[in-house]
Amino acid sequence: SQRESEVHSVPRLRVGLRLNQQAVTLGSQLKQQASIGKGWNMNGFAEVFSRRLFSQTLCAGLACLYGNRTILANPNDETNLLVQANNAFALSLLRVVSDYKTSENQFFSPFSIESALSITLEGARNSTADQMGEALHYPKALQTGLPQPWGMDRMRNEFKEFAKRISPPSSSSDDGARKKLQDLRSKLKEANTEAQKLVRNNKYQEANAKQDLAQQLAIQINTLSQSVDQFELQNANSLWLERTYPLSPVFQKTVETSYGSSGTFACDFRGKVEKERERINAWVSQQTKGKIQNIIPPRGIDAMTRLVIANAIYFKGTWSSPFQEQLTKGAPFRVRDGSKVQVPMMTAMGFEAGRYAAFNKNGSKFETPTQVEESSKDSAAYPADGFQVVELPYNGERLSMIALLPIKPDGIDDLMKGLTAVKLDQCIKGLDYRRFHLKLPKFQLTSTYDLIPPLKSLGMVDAFEPNKADFEGMTESLNPQDRLFISLVIHKAFIEVNEKGTEAAAATIVAMAPTSAAPSRLRPFIPTFQADHPFLTAIVEKESGMVLFLGKVEKP
Repeated sequence: SQRESEVHSVPRLRVGLRLNQQAVTLGSQLKQQASIGKGWNMNGFAEVFSRRLFSQTLCAGLACLYGNRTILANPNDETNLLVQANNAFALSLLRVVSDYKTSENQFFSPFSIESALSITLEGARNSTADQMGEALHYPKALQTGLPQPWGMDRMRNEFKEFAKRISPPSSSSDDGARKKLQDLRSKLKEANTEAQKLVRNNKYQEANAKQDLAQQLAIQINTLSQSVDQFELQNANSLWLERTYPLSPVFQKTVETSYGSSGTFACDFRGKVEKERERINAWVSQQTKGKIQNIIPPRGIDAMTRLVIANAIYFKGTWSSPFQEQLTKGAPFRVRDGSKVQVPMMTAMGFEAGRYAAFNKNGSKFETPTQVEESSKDSAAYPADGFQVVELPYNGERLSMIALLPIKPDGIDDLMKGLTAVKLDQCIKGLDYRRFHLKLPKFQLTSTYDLIPPLKSLGMVDAFEPNKADFEGMTESLNPQDRLFISLVIHKAFIEVNEKGTEAAAATIVAMAPTSAAPSRLRPFIPTFQADHPFLTAIVEKESGMVLFLGKVEKP
């Protein structure tokens, strides 16, 4: 049949996941068709696979399943409260900061901010803590009704476990393995190309043989890539304490044991505040490989500062399938006011290393065709008022970049307005392994935020008011002069995206001071993701679905 003759690109490194999603969905449909007691109605599979192609996919899927179980991990497990809170907070904050500066690029690390403020929340009590947890989107299930209104044990454990999971393995120096991986990828691409040619010439038996070869190559790549060219990802927290301040030992121990703290540093804020500011800035710079400089500006802290909570996160990864530099050309990018600017546009035609899908405005999946009528326009194969999503994996297959592009050039505001953590999760889960054309601009962004106004907009108010803030859990002192409030929340982030990969860094500072239809002729359709107008981008840890970095590109 026509569908039996289709040979799809082998989803390198992901055959197991593809099988898990497709087979379960298809199996459920077929089981409903079967009569009770007669098992599975296998006739329905003819509409999707020939028996031969299905058996090949099944075998390759099982090999991936048992060769690398993390591929089949359930992303965004509903029991992972930290992921739910972080991702919901990320999108809420993006909308708020975009409202302040509508036409500007935005980029930040929600995980960095969530980490620093969760540490702060450990010492908060009563309405101060209640507002902080609400702003950070802590789930209602954690509410206790006590002076410490959020049960923090669960979140502490998830912070600790996530810190362990994102620690990358040591980088391999085996040049031979790296060269072998490159050769295998070339052979995989060649096998797919030849299989498609054979199908077009109705040589199905030969095409199946090439498909067999492609599946074996995919399994070899899956195994080898886990040990070659791994990413860099590090996340660190620290406390900078005025040496005369009576910090609670319980609070200090909690931070050091549950949040991956690099330590508590004694400071002389009373007498040498400028020197201490330089020390904190130097620590942040070191943790972010020099990408975040001078995060605390002159006079950002003063002699009244008693505690500074710092978080720094750094990421550097290479694409699992890098762009070819010689294909990067200048191209127009439409900015918000309708004018166009020239940007260096990276190009990958027939991209096979990632996933793609289109969605309607309400977030429901748009069924992108594999074939269209020969005379039809390609625009009909995209949702008129929806958006496209692609996933571009980094080497090691543990992190990826997600890019969301509205179909309409001026649709970025509508996209942000309608996007929730649940919809984002559903979109990522709904992505398909298929070929697509990709055009993505090179860009470099640096953003600095005074987060106090946005956090107030999200309902976190009392923490910044000297007469209302309650951080009783940070000190054992009964002296009213030792009561604290948040005097400063600064976040700074950096990202660079190029043909080789991505480098990103961010840091968050929290300073505390005392209170005082059937066609006749068809042609193949390969969707195009052309980011030539404002779009959203995120760096995501694939196993959990945690959004580590999030941004809006208004002008590359």
